[in-house]
Amino acid sequence: ITAGAASQLAFTTAQQTRAVGTCSAVVTVQTRDPFNNPAPVVAITPLTLASSSGTMTFFSDPACTAGISGLTVALGSTTANFYFRDTVSGAPTLTVGGTGLGTAVQTETLNAGTAASLAFVTSGQTITAGACSAIATVRAQDSFLNPAAVGAAAPLALTSTSGTLVFFSDSACATTVTQVSIAAGASTASFYFRDTRAGSPTVTATHATLGAVGQGETFVAGAAQKLVFTTAPQSIADSTCSAAVTVQTQDVNGNPTNVAALTTLALTSGSGTLAFYSDGSCGALVTSVDVPADSNSVTFYFRDTAAGTPTLIATSAPLAQGSQTETVTTVTK
Repeated sequence: ITAGAASQLAFTTAQQTRAVGTCSAVVTVQTRDPFNNPAPVVAITPLTLASSSGTMTFFSDPACTAGISGLTVALGSTTANFYFRDTVSGAPTLTVGGTGLGTAVQTETLNAGTAASLAFVTSGQTITAGACSAIATVRAQDSFLNPAAVGAAAPLALTSTSGTLVFFSDSACATTVTQVSIAAGASTASFYFRDTRAGSPTVTATHATLGAVGQGETFVAGAAQKLVFTTAPQSIADSTCSAAVTVQTQDVNGNPTNVAALTTLALTSGSGTLAFYSDGSCGALVTSVDVPADSNSVTFYFRDTAAGTPTLIATSAPLAQGSQTETVTTVTK
């Protein structure tokens, strides 16, 4: 009894489990008749090779040095051999196909290598100053950047370029931490953070042997909540024009915050002899000044004809008012 004509393909070698980056053992595919008997081909028969993994490559030799994109079953033979290699962990499928023979499919297993470095899994975040971040996750990875489980707990020290950024273990930012650990047998550790200052700090996780990984975060100012004098208190002689006085709109954490629309600040003082001006020569009297839309500050000047310690007050509801005490001295004639 002889086999029928070849009509299908089958793998005769078992599924393999390999480490990423290593060459597989031999893979053998066989031509068979409809009853699964080995069936020699009557002509040189080309076979196609494909994989569900975009990083898998095929080879004709056990050292994985001679790359191929297909293979052939020799005249009168029933088998063809090849090898494969992949740098991405997972469970890719191998597919071998031939004209009139259909396809044969087999799933392989590629395991990650030893943990060699750290990487952020989550992207950099944009957060309102004072708010708790979303979760931040760091993972251990092998030399091919696959997630890699650590053999023993791996503590990660957490640092930042911002002196006001704090790390937390929980999503409510209630429990502060200075480090987190990747548990034995796991590949990731997560944390949260918060900063009251607007800016672009770098958050860094560091391990003694896996090295360090940093990620830039962005903190933006919150809504304007208060008015603040940003220039220092002045001491001037009576009847002389002051230096510039600047008032700024700030969020609750003291970050400069642009106003969405023109914002008028009323200017008052406890001194009945003090007047406000819009210019450095104290020539143009004003009782209010405007912070332009998409800006956060305005400048004015003052002059008092009487000695004392007047308090300047800038008001614009619903913002908390700002105030500053100045010193006016008498000029000796």
